[in-house]
Amino acid sequence: MAKKKWILAGWMILLVALMGMTVVGCGKQPSSTLGPINTGLAPDEVDIQKFAVLFPHQYDSFMKNAEMSTVGTKYGGNLEKDSHLEKYPYLKTLFAGYAFSLEYNEDRGHVYTMHDLATIKRVTSLPNGKKQVGSCMTCKSAEVPGMIQKMGLDYYSTPVEEHLKNMNHGMSCSNCHDPQTMKLRVVQPAFIDAMKRRGEDVTKATQQQLRTYVCAQCHVEYYFNPTRQGEVTFPWDKGFTPDQMEQYYNEIAATQNKFTQDWKHPLSGAPMLKAQHPEFETYQGSIHQINGVSCADCHMPYTKEGNQKISSHQWTSPLKQMQQSCTVCHREDVDTLRNYVISKQDLTFEMLNKAGSANEVAAKSIEKAVQAGATDADLTEARKLHRSAQWHWDIVAAENSMGFHNTPLTMNTLSKAIDLANQATMAAAKAGKFNDIPAPTPYSDYINERLSTQGWPKDKGVKMPPSDMSWK
Repeated sequence: MAKKKWILAGWMILLVALMGMTVVGCGKQPSSTLGPINTGLAPDEVDIQKFAVLFPHQYDSFMKNAEMSTVGTKYGGNLEKDSHLEKYPYLKTLFAGYAFSLEYNEDRGHVYTMHDLATIKRVTSLPNGKKQVGSCMTCKSAEVPGMIQKMGLDYYSTPVEEHLKNMNHGMSCSNCHDPQTMKLRVVQPAFIDAMKRRGEDVTKATQQQLRTYVCAQCHVEYYFNPTRQGEVTFPWDKGFTPDQMEQYYNEIAATQNKFTQDWKHPLSGAPMLKAQHPEFETYQGSIHQINGVSCADCHMPYTKEGNQKISSHQWTSPLKQMQQSCTVCHREDVDTLRNYVISKQDLTFEMLNKAGSANEVAAKSIEKAVQAGATDADLTEARKLHRSAQWHWDIVAAENSMGFHNTPLTMNTLSKAIDLANQATMAAAKAGKFNDIPAPTPYSDYINERLSTQGWPKDKGVKMPPSDMSWK
């Protein structure tokens, strides 16, 4: 009998241990077993080559961000000069009169941030001699937090071209790590201030929270506060949803005479908002976020380098590394998981393009109403609806998961975008007293191919060799 009790006790201990492993594996990765680190680096060190000597495996992993490929993903990728304007022709109408109509490409790896900033037409070719301001480069270099500390608000209003003359470093370890201890930290003032307004002190964040917050410093919606020399500001005072951020923008425009628009649309005359990569906001309330999964759990999975286990610093789609990113928690095979993700993205892609075309029709309809003699007073409602419709569309279009970060929120947002755009079109037709609604631009071959293809072969795509990263 005693022997049976010992056997039973042994099985219970094993069961408890396995349960503990499961909890650790799902969303809350084990913390490093290494003791305190003292790098000997200066507290303001930003040179990635200094970090590379101490952490060669992490550096080699980071430099893999230079690789360019669409293999493994049906949407997105990180190819050079992969133009959104060509893939989505209606964007030329939606962003008419705005810098995004000059050049708008698929995002590339973080090693290219400074090169792409310095060479893109949105910076180099603005009309009428206009200069793009420093606010635009706030997340492009590890030098920026120190520059803000030194220059104050003048940093934001100084032209990008002036900043570039004096900068030598792009992204580095210090964007996310304390150079001396390598502990995770948040350095972007806009994130710190926004969370403070929400009642949260980010210096007291847990390790698991920081595994999201270091990404959320930049992968967010923002605007340039005109009352503070264009200071980068996050619109989170009322919450993270598209409706709550829109309400924030509308209220500061109406009551505080601050930020009113990113640009005035030349076709519709509406005061437009431009969304910026709102990954953090979209992720809030999602099934993964609710269950404590951080950005790093999926986008920086643990990998083996020799006899050392490190977090991958090649920030890319988990679809490219599903064995490490997904099967830690999920027990289904990789092909099943991939098809599940792509099925959600397929639905988002279909709705996204319907919403984009609907917004194009709305803008053209308001333009037609103006040509028919409608007054500003006649078009107040149509313009209000167009602003809101395109905002809801752009929140999804500018986000980098094609809906997977939070599919319920994404689908709800796109349904609102389509409904609001249709209302704007009807309001314009009524004001202009016409019934023949303008037609949208036909879909591109890129859109049609993906709409007609279910799933996606894991080996389909394009690879390109690393390209120039310099900006001097």
